[in-house]
Amino acid sequence: MTPPPVATPPATAAAVAAQPGRAPRAPARQRWLPALWVLPWLAVLVVPAALLGVYVYDKHRQVTAALQDLAPRYARLLGLQQQAAPLADLAQAAQAALEQRLYVAATDPGAVANEALQRARTALEEAGLSIEASQAAPAQDDGPLQRIGLNFTAEGDMAAIVAGLQKLQSSRPAIRVLKIAIRPAGLTPPSSNPRLKLQLNLAVWRQKAP
Repeated sequence: MTPPPVATPPATAAAVAAQPGRAPRAPARQRWLPALWVLPWLAVLVVPAALLGVYVYDKHRQVTAALQDLAPRYARLLGLQQQAAPLADLAQAAQAALEQRLYVAATDPGAVANEALQRARTALEEAGLSIEASQAAPAQDDGPLQRIGLNFTAEGDMAAIVAGLQKLQSSRPAIRVLKIAIRPAGLTPPSSNPRLKLQLNLAVWRQKAP
């Protein structure tokens, strides 16, 4: 008769640890400790990267908004740059037209008075008038300009007076007639053109110096 098998008791942890060639297993808490040490280092690496991403996105949004705001201004500036030559021509034409009507600020007021007085005198004499007296008045402020008065006393017939006024009107820079007074110069034979005495108050204008 075969004897019954003998039951082997379960191996204890100490027995397993004592088995040759087999390393003992560490408890679960000890196995997680290395992972817990890694977490702070992951935070040190991940958080700055996330903050940098937010910063870059915010800067990108700001730059995009700035470019959208500058685009229409750049277009206007480019349009003005393309119109630079026509605008320069217009400015030159405007300056030339201005100089036809008044003296520029670079001129001296005294020199303006003398030049305008001589120009008006020449125009009246060429028309056939006899100049008895002429005088330039001091410059007076007239808004953004200066007005220089020119006073003349002359004598001649009506045809000479009309011709003289026409010459003054075409003179440049412009000479304007502010006041005119005509009266008989004396007794004149009926068969001849009557002699007339002419009193003229003229003016020219000059730009004020900035």
